[in-house]
Amino acid sequence: MPPRLCYAGSELDLRDGAFVIGRGSSCDLALHDPLISRRHAQIVVTGDVARLEDLDSSNGVFVNEERIEGPVVLRPGDKISIGRVELSVVSDACIEARSQHPTSPVLVPPRETKPGRKRGATDSTRLISPMLARLSPREHEVFVAVAYGLTHREAAEQMGISVKTVDAYRANIAAKLELKSRAEIVRFALEAGVLSATRGPPLPEA
Repeated sequence: MPPRLCYAGSELDLRDGAFVIGRGSSCDLALHDPLISRRHAQIVVTGDVARLEDLDSSNGVFVNEERIEGPVVLRPGDKISIGRVELSVVSDACIEARSQHPTSPVLVPPRETKPGRKRGATDSTRLISPMLARLSPREHEVFVAVAYGLTHREAAEQMGISVKTVDAYRANIAAKLELKSRAEIVRFALEAGVLSATRGPPLPEA
């Protein structure tokens, strides 16, 4: 038997042939996420073997936090990240245990800040989320600064760069994550665990 996908608490059978995942309504699994292409990826099943392929998507496909560059054979326990959605690969032996603990699409949470250090923008953005991994370290810092409500001038002063450079990083963030407005950035940051309503703005490095 080929492996199955676990998504939002449900087990999805993978049968011989192509199983297409994307934002389009004609996909076998339609995911409503602006970061997902209309035909983002497919799983081709042949007998007991399931291979995952990226269908030239804009934001890529990740397996166990690594972006795939070609067809990848899926194995039980693999984590597939497409846009902001995570799918799990399970076998028949896992299904009973999984049914007792259904999963929902999630983003991987941020790592903890090292003890004894002030929380700064660079600490807040060290995430293993595949989506945020597309940003450069400086883009991460600008992302967090904007999410916390800093103006471009305030972010520039904190980071020691020009406002024009912050503007350029902000444009890169919009292109890579398809987040055009500050409200979209804040919502994404909350979902990814970058910030919460109880946290203050990022502190500069000591």
